[in-house]
Amino acid sequence: MKAVTQKEIDLAAVNLLDPDLMNAPYDFYAKLRREAPVWEVPGTRGFLVASWDLVVEAVARTEDFSSNLTGILVRGDDGRPAVMDFPLDVIASAAIATADPPVHGIHRKLAQPGLSPISIAKMETSVVEAVDRLLRPLLDQGGGDVMEQLAGPLPALVVTWILGFPAEDAGQIMKWGVQGGDLLHGTRTIQQIAEILPETVALSAYIIVSLSKRGADPIAG
Repeated sequence: MKAVTQKEIDLAAVNLLDPDLMNAPYDFYAKLRREAPVWEVPGTRGFLVASWDLVVEAVARTEDFSSNLTGILVRGDDGRPAVMDFPLDVIASAAIATADPPVHGIHRKLAQPGLSPISIAKMETSVVEAVDRLLRPLLDQGGGDVMEQLAGPLPALVVTWILGFPAEDAGQIMKWGVQGGDLLHGTRTIQQIAEILPETVALSAYIIVSLSKRGADPIAG
């Protein structure tokens, strides 16, 4: 693949999913910051905010911009970005990152106890022991897939501790986490997204059942 230079980039027609552009996007980013710090992705209703100051401004303007996930970018049949809309009542506010008040506050209330400084400090020994256990096979083998054997399982395990889920479910939670990233990847086709969405429903059902077993109201918090 070759790098795409600023002179070659036509912002009115550029394909955000061009493999060459994705492989070396730095000139593209520089051109956006200089010429179009708020840039509408051609053929979509999506906007890319290219400067730090403008990102901070947009995040602070909660009365103007919702966090709700009502649509995502996907790879269209022509290989260019397209928008896949979601019904407002499906996954718009299913996660803390995509929820507006008051739902956002419910999510925070559920997660906050496990994220207090005291709770985090109490987990230190367990985290160190988990790292030693997950790292040992890599050391014994003289190498291996660090992402698969350590960097993926460890955060999933910590999530189970923070949220009070069974540790044996960490593998499934890791899988759901990866699939959630795929959902927002921006390069997947509609068919690939359709295959991922049922797992999102399964994750929601898992959380509701888990909270119900603990006597928590998954809606009221």
